[in-house]
Amino acid sequence: MFFEIKDPSYEKLPFLITTIGSQAFQPSIARPEGASFHHFLYVTAGEGLFTLQDRQLKLHKNQGIFTRQKTPINYEATGDVFSTAWLTFRGSGAEAMLDYYNIGDYLIFDASDHMIAALTSLKHSIRQKNIAARSADGYAFVLNLFEQVTLPSSEWSRRVVQINQYMESHFNEPITLDDLADHIGVDKFSICQHYKQLTGITVMNKLRSIRIQQAKAFLSEGHSALYVCQVCGFESPSYFGKIFKSVTGMTPGEYRQRNLIRSAEG
Repeated sequence: MFFEIKDPSYEKLPFLITTIGSQAFQPSIARPEGASFHHFLYVTAGEGLFTLQDRQLKLHKNQGIFTRQKTPINYEATGDVFSTAWLTFRGSGAEAMLDYYNIGDYLIFDASDHMIAALTSLKHSIRQKNIAARSADGYAFVLNLFEQVTLPSSEWSRRVVQINQYMESHFNEPITLDDLADHIGVDKFSICQHYKQLTGITVMNKLRSIRIQQAKAFLSEGHSALYVCQVCGFESPSYFGKIFKSVTGMTPGEYRQRNLIRSAEG
């Protein structure tokens, strides 16, 4: 867990991370007057019962809640398992951000594994940085998180099209999540989360599918498995053969031969 050291001079910063951490066995929390900070909390395992303004709701793994400061909230485990990860922050810049995104007293959202991984990465990285760098990194993290949970799905539908078009045009080149993030101007954690939500498959599985379809076309034209491996962006002939057979049930050579025979008979 990370606690920001209390120093009056830090309060001049527009954004300040106050705590960041995780709890394997989350104890019951009662804040009838709310807290002095804004609070993101993810459920990483089990289920918790949350009470806000006379409303009760249960949140389970991969769900999250955001509460503004001074918002009354109680939460507790509903069973034997209730694990959480969280980030708290405050500052004038935080208030401006919340107002920009029209965030009310609280917000419920789906928290993907990628969001939690980003929080874990932030938790480890800020220990090595000074207060100004921690402030900047925390602001960027929270800004991105609000982008993810408030961005209209139509915007991400457009971005999915952009991602697919890029992969279809560059399937013969090495493509990483960082490459896709640079191409559309969004971080890779957001890409992983929204792409799967909208398409039902991961972005890397989609890339593999595109490469397999291209490989089928090249093999049908009579090209060798080695050539197809090289022009379709696969890491090695052995990896290409393994993936191709897992998808088609045939080795590249078998697929090539079968289609050449069909072409001859036709």
